[in-house]
Amino acid sequence: NPLDRPDEQAECWAPGIVKAGNMYEMLYSPGGIRRANSPDLYNWTTHGVVIESEYPHIRDPFIFKENGLYYIVYNNFENICQRVTKDFVSFSEEKIIFGSPEVGTNTLRESPIMLKKDGLYYLIFCIYDRQNSAYDNRSYVFVSETPDGFRDKNPVAMLYGHAPEFMCENGKWYMFSVFWPENGLNM
Repeated sequence: NPLDRPDEQAECWAPGIVKAGNMYEMLYSPGGIRRANSPDLYNWTTHGVVIESEYPHIRDPFIFKENGLYYIVYNNFENICQRVTKDFVSFSEEKIIFGSPEVGTNTLRESPIMLKKDGLYYLIFCIYDRQNSAYDNRSYVFVSETPDGFRDKNPVAMLYGHAPEFMCENGKWYMFSVFWPENGLNM
């Protein structure tokens, strides 16, 4: 609720949330990447902007946890960037982990996520190149042996869906995505 955040702009985009110890940590945009945390997912304490960039349009933070580290993956429309943290207070320097022209020049990248399956890391993001609607249904998949090795890679697949998220339960993978305007949220 914007009234609960009087020192911030009213908008709140694309939050990433993860349980860290006994707290839930949330990163969200726009206006830099901001942080809030909560013990119960209902009562949030805001901490302001925790990640700034030389790029004015950083947004869509995704949090990937591995071995006590949290990899924050986000976009600046042209590149997919990453920072690493242990505590959501101090963050590593910004690293561009994807900037290949293979997806297309003048193509904006949106809603990146990262997951690991069978020892490989997957970076997935949707695009906007002004050929389809604002909620373009093309999402590209890239693979790497490291969590930051996607730069200059070619896509291994294209998925139909905007801003896909994945969940694995009992060894079975599910993809959730938006199909706008007619189909809403799909699995």
